[in-house]
Amino acid sequence: MDEKAVTIDVREIWKALVKGKKIIALFTVLCLILAGIYLLVAKPTYESTSLLRIKQSRGIGSSLFDSVSGGSGLDTKQRMSTYAEILKSRSVVVPVIDKMYGKEVKDKIPTYDSYV
Repeated sequence: MDEKAVTIDVREIWKALVKGKKIIALFTVLCLILAGIYLLVAKPTYESTSLLRIKQSRGIGSSLFDSVSGGSGLDTKQRMSTYAEILKSRSVVVPVIDKMYGKEVKDKIPTYDSYV
């Protein structure tokens, strides 16, 4: 195989940049102006959705204590509270509203806040 060495002349690159500096500056200014116009015209939108589901793994120790009468009542209340919050979460309620009322009648569909 015959390999040819490739040389890069930094001076030639610098000369090409200096020669085209007006075009580069014009393009940069044009992009900055367009970005500024977009920032003035576009309305900011903020959106966030989150869902936290906690499932505790049941080990041998916890299953033995739960099977004994008088087990952890606090743990049961905590789980019930967690399940209730999951049922009230937006990711559960919004699909239920859509399924019940359909998406074609927009004016009669309740909002998430009024439904919960």
